[in-house]
Amino acid sequence: GCMAANGVGDLVFIENTMNKTDYLNILKNNLPSSVEKLGLHRSWIFQQDNDPKHTAKVVKEWLLHHTPNVLDHPPQS
Repeated sequence: GCMAANGVGDLVFIENTMNKTDYLNILKNNLPSSVEKLGLHRSWIFQQDNDPKHTAKVVKEWLLHHTPNVLDHPPQS
């Protein structure tokens, strides 16, 4: 799920262990609609931790082309 000052976005329930492909599909299927629902347009920052599925090359590439800003999260934090 995601949150912003003006509300919350789509919440996704995960029933099994997730891998980078599952995570990427969740982003593709839910992030754009959440941004629209929250009225964020291009003025928002995406933040996630350094879980390996979050930092996978395929995920980073998708985020590069579909988010205005990604906040790097320090390792071990």
